[in-house]
Amino acid sequence: MGESTEADREQIRPALVSRDALEALLFDMDGVLTATMKLHAACWKEMFDAYLRERSERLGEPFREFEIATDYKRYVDGRLRQEGAAAFLGSRGIDLSLGSPDDSADMETVHGLGQRKDRLVQEHLAQGGVEVFPDAKTFVEWARERDFKVAVVSASKNCEAVLDAGGIGHLFDARVDGAAAQKWNLPGKPKPDTYLKAAELLGVPPSRAAVIEDAISGIEAGRAGNFGCVIGVDRHGNSEPLRSAGADIVVSSLEEGLLDQTMVVAGALTAYAVGVPDPELEAKVNFSRSELARTRDDQMDDRAEAVRLLAEQHLASLSGYGVTSATLDALEAQIAAYTAVVNAPRVATTKVKTVTETIVETFRKADRLLNDVLDRLALQFQAAHPQFYGDYMNAHTIVDLPGSSAEEEGNEETPAPPPNP
Repeated sequence: MGESTEADREQIRPALVSRDALEALLFDMDGVLTATMKLHAACWKEMFDAYLRERSERLGEPFREFEIATDYKRYVDGRLRQEGAAAFLGSRGIDLSLGSPDDSADMETVHGLGQRKDRLVQEHLAQGGVEVFPDAKTFVEWARERDFKVAVVSASKNCEAVLDAGGIGHLFDARVDGAAAQKWNLPGKPKPDTYLKAAELLGVPPSRAAVIEDAISGIEAGRAGNFGCVIGVDRHGNSEPLRSAGADIVVSSLEEGLLDQTMVVAGALTAYAVGVPDPELEAKVNFSRSELARTRDDQMDDRAEAVRLLAEQHLASLSGYGVTSATLDALEAQIAAYTAVVNAPRVATTKVKTVTETIVETFRKADRLLNDVLDRLALQFQAAHPQFYGDYMNAHTIVDLPGSSAEEEGNEETPAPPPNP
């Protein structure tokens, strides 16, 4: 397979996902396609904490828990299971035998610990479905409609099960996961071998493929493999490390991406309209980014689509202003992904008020029940400890001053203070 030159990459970067520049898109799974990163991180923590605690008790070593914010990101995220486990253990000065992929979960080897983690993942997957990011699914479907070849590259041996559980397994032409890496003896990320294998399976040279990743190790793999474009996906405030690792562009949010891409096209249209001149066209597209950002969520995609359609009408005249069909393809992808998320059901936000009211009422009931119990207990001290009983009743009186009962009944007016004795 051929390698891309820096000149090739400079031509591809502005186009991003232009069909003219690229033939294939290679997606990471966890954090890009599916929201399973939290699941994997939690299972790693549960497994490592249990092992470290048992080891501490057995050998008299101090126990230090596995930290998701640091240990997971630094040593485990994006790597093959055994490589991530070995990297973390090495950071704690623990040297275990690698063992064999056939090791059982009760064996104290790197593979054995990996089996323990895998067992936890399987248990969690059996309890429920997998969340797929709506924007990712829409983007993959958009790419397939435009004849891109698409593959998923993941360190997880549960990749197939996760994709099928999320209902998106059928969208991919190839899959290189942890099981495939083991079969072909491929080193994991940050080495580029798994991504190179995916490109090979698709019959596409690296220079004609884009890597789409959220992990630093994956970005490094894309850069090391000399792929045509490396796109970072930042869903967790990880933008700068992804850029530092070599991402050509980092998509921080759908709204930001849509704003940026729309303003590129609108700016070119404005410059063209001023030069012609075409006052009517200028009036339609000459607006600021902040003005566009103030547009309601359910109207922003319509406004961006209007800009795209205007640019299509004047495309032959916009090449001198940096806008090509590839630019409009990228804007179309942003609009499709944004629309998918904006139109997705927002169950959580619609139920916040109901849930809050339920919680408040539950606490009120608990408070009333607790007061009844305490009152009965306090009666036992009335004769033997009159001072304590008197103090308790005085405190009770202060807490129950008019106002608390009014709040319970939903009366928001501030009650008048009690009269002075």
